[in-house]
Amino acid sequence: MATIFEIWIHDPGTDYARQAAREAFEELVRLESELSRYIETSDISRVNQAFPGQAVRIGLEAFECLKECARLYADTHQLFDITLGNRIDPWKHPRRSVAPFSAPAQPVPIPHRPFPLALNEAGHTVCWNEEGHILDLGGFGKGYAIGRMAEKLREWEIDSALIHGGFSTVQALNPPPGLAGWPVALRDPRTGSVLRMIQLNNQSISGSGLRQGPHIIDPRTGNPVTGNRAAWAMAPRAAVADALSTTFMIMTKDEIRRFCQSHPGTEAWIMEEENIWCAEDESGNAIYGRSQ
Repeated sequence: MATIFEIWIHDPGTDYARQAAREAFEELVRLESELSRYIETSDISRVNQAFPGQAVRIGLEAFECLKECARLYADTHQLFDITLGNRIDPWKHPRRSVAPFSAPAQPVPIPHRPFPLALNEAGHTVCWNEEGHILDLGGFGKGYAIGRMAEKLREWEIDSALIHGGFSTVQALNPPPGLAGWPVALRDPRTGSVLRMIQLNNQSISGSGLRQGPHIIDPRTGNPVTGNRAAWAMAPRAAVADALSTTFMIMTKDEIRRFCQSHPGTEAWIMEEENIWCAEDESGNAIYGRSQ
C-alpha cells in the first residue's frame, strides 16, 4: 500500500504483544494481495479486467469493500467514487496517460446514476454495468486494512492499541490506563507544525491532502480538487474515516456540515488555502459533527 504501518500496544506481555502484532501484519500483507489493483492476480485487478456484464466471483474481503464503497457512494451523493481510476491515472502518471480534459468554469451537477458495479450478495460476484471505469481502492483500502488489523488484535485479546498507516489513517482501541485517549496530532502538510492535538478512544481519524500532488479528483469536473489544502475526518471505523477525508476535500463547508450532522460520531476539520477551519464553535462545541 506504498506506506509504512505501525502498531503501538500497551501490554505487559512483550512476547505476547509481539506475536499479536505479527498476526496483524500478516493480515495486512494478505489483504494487499487481494485489494491492490497493481497486483495482476488480485480480486480488484480481475474485476478491472472484466467486460460489462461479465460476472466475477471475488473473495469476502474484496466484496465487503465494494459493498461498503457502494453505500458510501450513495451516502455522499456520488462524491466518493472508487471507479474513477481512469480519471486519476492521467494526473498521477502524466507521462504514461492521455492528457486530462479541462474543467468547466463551474462544477456541473452530477446526474443521478447507480453505482457502476452490480453486486450479487448470494454468489459474491460483481459485474460492470457499463464501460469506462477502473476500480481504485486508494481512498478506502488502507483504512479497511487497518480495521482488519484491529480485529486481529482483539482476537488476541489486545484491548489497548493504536494502529496507523503512514500516519494519515489512525485507528485507536482503548487508551492506556490513566489517559482519556491516544494522543494524535493534526499537522500542517506544508510545514509539519502541529495544528491541533486530539485524543482518540475507540475511534479513527484520517487525513487527506495535496502534498503528494493532484491525485484527488472531483467527479463533478473530472479534474483535481482545488481550494482545500487538507481535510481530516473522524469516524468510528478507519475505512469510513479514510473515505470521508478524501470526500471532505471535495465537499463544500455546507455539504460537510450536513453530512456530519446526519452521521453521529463523524467530525471534520478542513485546512483551506489561507486559513484553518475547524468543525467547532468558539466554546469548543462541535457544530459540524456530534458524538454518540
